[in-house]
Amino acid sequence: MRTQQATIHPAVPGWGYAFQLDVDNGRQLAEHGGDIAGFSSLLTLIPEERSAFFIVKHGEGNDLRFRVKRALLDALYPGPQARQVPKADPARTPSLREYEGRYRSSLACHSCPDVDPEQDFELAVRADGVLELWGQKWVPLERDLFVRADGERLLGFARDNVDHVAVVSGGSWRVADRLAEPPP
Repeated sequence: MRTQQATIHPAVPGWGYAFQLDVDNGRQLAEHGGDIAGFSSLLTLIPEERSAFFIVKHGEGNDLRFRVKRALLDALYPGPQARQVPKADPARTPSLREYEGRYRSSLACHSCPDVDPEQDFELAVRADGVLELWGQKWVPLERDLFVRADGERLLGFARDNVDHVAVVSGGSWRVADRLAEPPP
């Protein structure tokens, strides 16, 4: 169940059966969490440490479970230093425009007439040669692969059958589909 079955980009963690996969502090994680009916939860397995934790909180829609996870991982299983981040190159800005646009969370309804506006977001290209997404800066590593400015996470893209950018993933459940641009 912890073996990767699907991913958006080979360098970015994807999904096993029932588990979202991740790498944090240099360790492979298998997780499942969510928000429903007045509570939020997160189950995290750390197989190589023969360890796990389950966090549940009354109330939905906040990041307490992720802050607790971060504190536990950093205290119990500190990781290697972050990956080296290349210097951003403003000359690459024009070539990054193909990633720019509106995206919708893969967890959101794509056929509903009224979509929660928080499910849609903008991916912008900055003049300094980096992407801006989810309030974070992403520096190019190679085609369709970026590293967060702090070196802690990867961002990958998948393309459709005509080589257009179609999907973005920050790993596991952090996936969004590119929305078609409205006609001019």
